[in-house]
Amino acid sequence: NRGYIYKIKRIRKSDISREVYIVRAHGDNYSFYLRKENIVKHSKNIKDLIEVGDIVNGYLINETTWGILVHKAHGIDRSGFSIPVAQYNEDIKTILTKEQYNENCYKVKGE
Repeated sequence: NRGYIYKIKRIRKSDISREVYIVRAHGDNYSFYLRKENIVKHSKNIKDLIEVGDIVNGYLINETTWGILVHKAHGIDRSGFSIPVAQYNEDIKTILTKEQYNENCYKVKGE
């Protein structure tokens, strides 16, 4: 529910009779507990978890067309053209969710 994407390692019931997922963060070497109510979406297909506004492989995702994650770029004349970012799960190398971006973003204010 905070914009992070994790891979589920195993599922078990906790001692307090509430279902708790034990998840492992992708690429990290530690496990931690995560309650079921803190999971917003789940899928075996990583592309199902990516939303408009997330950054995939360094590109801002503006839309999904026919299952392909798309970045709409603007040229000098400001006409939009689409760049396919990822069609298959194997095409995805990095993901920065919009929630993670906003959480770690520094805004510069003028005087």
